[in-house]
Amino acid sequence: MDTREGTEAPSGLVDVVVPIAVRHPFTYRLPSALRGDTSTLRGRRVLVPFRTGTVIGYLVGLHSGPFEGETKDVREILDSDPLLGEGEWKIAEWMAAYYVRSLGETLDLFLPSALRGGWKKGSGRRSARASKTPDELRLQPVDIPRELTLEQRAALDRILPYVRGPSFRPVLLHGITGSGKTAVYVELARVAAAEGRGSIVLVPEIGLTSHVARHFLSVFEGRVALLHSRLTPRQRWDEWERIRSGQADIVVGPRSALFAPLARPGLIVVDEEHDGAYKQDDGVTYHGRDVALVIGRERGIPVVLGSATPCLESYAHARSGKYEHIRLARRVGDRPLPEMSVVDMRVHRNPDRALAWLSPQLRVAMEDTLGRGGQVVLFLNRRGFAPVLRCEDCGTGTQCPHCDVAMTFHKVDRLLHCHYCDRRQDPPQVCSKCNGANVALIGAGTQKLEEDLRRLFPASGIARLDTDTAQAKGRRFEILHGLETGALQIAVGTQMITKGHHYPQITLVGVVDADLGLRWPDFRAAERTYQQILQAAGRAGRGEQRGRVIVQTMSPEHHAIRAASAYDEDRFYAQELRFRRQFGYPPYARLALLRIQAADETRGSEAALETARRAGELARRHGVELLGPAPAPLYRLRRFYRWHILLKASGSKDLHALLEELLDARGPRRTGFEVRLDLDPVNML
Repeated sequence: MDTREGTEAPSGLVDVVVPIAVRHPFTYRLPSALRGDTSTLRGRRVLVPFRTGTVIGYLVGLHSGPFEGETKDVREILDSDPLLGEGEWKIAEWMAAYYVRSLGETLDLFLPSALRGGWKKGSGRRSARASKTPDELRLQPVDIPRELTLEQRAALDRILPYVRGPSFRPVLLHGITGSGKTAVYVELARVAAAEGRGSIVLVPEIGLTSHVARHFLSVFEGRVALLHSRLTPRQRWDEWERIRSGQADIVVGPRSALFAPLARPGLIVVDEEHDGAYKQDDGVTYHGRDVALVIGRERGIPVVLGSATPCLESYAHARSGKYEHIRLARRVGDRPLPEMSVVDMRVHRNPDRALAWLSPQLRVAMEDTLGRGGQVVLFLNRRGFAPVLRCEDCGTGTQCPHCDVAMTFHKVDRLLHCHYCDRRQDPPQVCSKCNGANVALIGAGTQKLEEDLRRLFPASGIARLDTDTAQAKGRRFEILHGLETGALQIAVGTQMITKGHHYPQITLVGVVDADLGLRWPDFRAAERTYQQILQAAGRAGRGEQRGRVIVQTMSPEHHAIRAASAYDEDRFYAQELRFRRQFGYPPYARLALLRIQAADETRGSEAALETARRAGELARRHGVELLGPAPAPLYRLRRFYRWHILLKASGSKDLHALLEELLDARGPRRTGFEVRLDLDPVNML
């Protein structure tokens, strides 16, 4: 399609893309009253009639060539100038092509919800009420020592030429926990700013924005902007405008911050680059780390990937020389890594069944730590009070009626929760199968840990940090502030508590059930377990006292647990890479996951078989391996039955050729099922 710029369109026809899963543009007529300078059409938002309503689309350009059929008129051009420049447009086009989505969907990622919702740029509608400053920006800055360690200085010296150039270069900053990676980021941003360029600093989840933003505020007061989904539409608009106008040139946030309208970016940092939260699971299923690298390449700027436990793909690229590999092997102040010990829970069981989750070793260590004035963090990646409600007579558990998962009991509201569809219901008094009254709560979640700890340590300040507590406005900041000031002595939490936080008085970390992640049917299960143990361990011993970590496990012989507890990353990566090569998984293959789902089980099964048949024919032609269809590990989710088809290829070219043919030639429109594509999947459930 030729979308010529700068000449008058025949009969005023223009092409428009809309943010739906249709990959071709739609042709509209531009009324004479709206015609003018057509050299700046591309990237301007328009209000157009679509189906039975109106939507906001994006002008692609003038329509060329013949057009048959009736056209509808563009209702309104919402912008006097394009909101998206050529750089943003190119990235959106790349994302649409790579992730096999529509250009309208990827363009939508670059704008705040207020603009996607129809506000005109400069409209008074947004100023009807004053915007509140995001909570994170009201925090006190954290002073970072300007005096870097020799390792930090050496790392900085190796990266600075790419910042000053600037020039594109992926850099893996592979630094152990507590080695001072954030200080390196700040210094790099300082140099970029001196060159008149801004920086984007990505964190894996919203809760870490405050921690990272505080470090940058100490250097860039008034110039730090946050972009994330917990801001109100008005706050997000205001931050977006500050960036676009040049008032803020340091952008901090999760993956969506990638699309900030920095006029002259000079650096992108992806902190904790291994974290699966960088992957979008629905809509445009992009990976923030991968898109950051593409933006860096297009803009000609360095991309720094930081982690103590890099993902297998980044580690392999660094070993091969594709990425610059920089190691930070020492903690700031030469503080030693925490002492790590493993407790085999098969033989070290607490005689008190109510405290089965707490080994004698961990309990004694907690008493000793608290007695010395230290703080304790317990990591359990399972929220709620009890994960299973089971009949002790016949063994029947309580399943969610909409999902193939057990419901979790939450004591706060005394209801069973499904953590996938959010269904809530009263716990049964009798077994639904045998009608027995011997129904018991089995296992422990973070709520139960918190309750038991309050009984065991009544004089200690105790708090729980998980999704449930973080949802309460301001609660997360209260908990972290309590750890910072010493008002809290014990913190219990899920992954939220293991990421990025620096509290010098934490000297003991307990990993309560290290086997949880190993039970998932996922080729990344060992990698995630290894990363979680070391990330949790990294919270300990950041002050003057050496830290201690106790890992409780039923699988002490597993290579991920043995490698993590011995800080033996070479052993772990070597073994995992052998496994990935042997069975054809990343980084030695590219994956695409087709998810078929239907409300009717029979219809879904038929659709999965038909999709697999057509994909199989194309796979043989393109040299792609096909596995499936098979029921998804979570077979029923939110009332839908689900099947997976996994495609493996040695490179992305053959895989994309197959997907283009498969998804563009579906034949007549069918109803009753949906096929979703997840390219480079992270969540295999």
